[in-house]
Amino acid sequence: MNFGYPGKEDKDIIGHYNHEDNKLIINYLDGTQQEIIYSKDTEKKLLTLMLEQAKERQNCITINTKEEERELSFKNACLSVIYTSLMAGLYITQVSKNTPANMIMLGLSCAIGVTIIINGKDYFIKIKEENEIKKYEYYLNEIEPNLTSVEESKQVINGKKVNINNIDKFSMQDLIIFNKQYVRKQI
Repeated sequence: MNFGYPGKEDKDIIGHYNHEDNKLIINYLDGTQQEIIYSKDTEKKLLTLMLEQAKERQNCITINTKEEERELSFKNACLSVIYTSLMAGLYITQVSKNTPANMIMLGLSCAIGVTIIINGKDYFIKIKEENEIKKYEYYLNEIEPNLTSVEESKQVINGKKVNINNIDKFSMQDLIIFNKQYVRKQI
């Protein structure tokens, strides 16, 4: 998981974990890490907690909400481009006159230009969040209910076991193919 959700702080949300030697290194969304001693039971509890967090997020955030946020970011960026163009046009036509009004137009153009960059960045972050939510939604609705264990299925994609910890390593297409080839055959 790369993005949090309302009602839960990033320091409490497990992004993923790595199994190294005889320990599990848990990486939280706020960037902190925690090491715990590995055991099958500990890993199973960790995977169960991650699955619960994914389900909580799915209940808090719908794909429609993220699409609306993305569209709003795009509209704001477009409006900022229009305003900047108008301000720049006004400034260029009056460039020979060094008046306070021209300086204000220049300042507004620069401020709106920064807003374009911020809205554009926000737009691309929203796309990433939206794609992650779709992928988790697909896993939770189509794959996870058909797995025999929370730990993992017996199949792998590109050498990586499929479970809630590894979803971010796969594309949506990988999960769809996995579901068609392996999960549906187990039913």
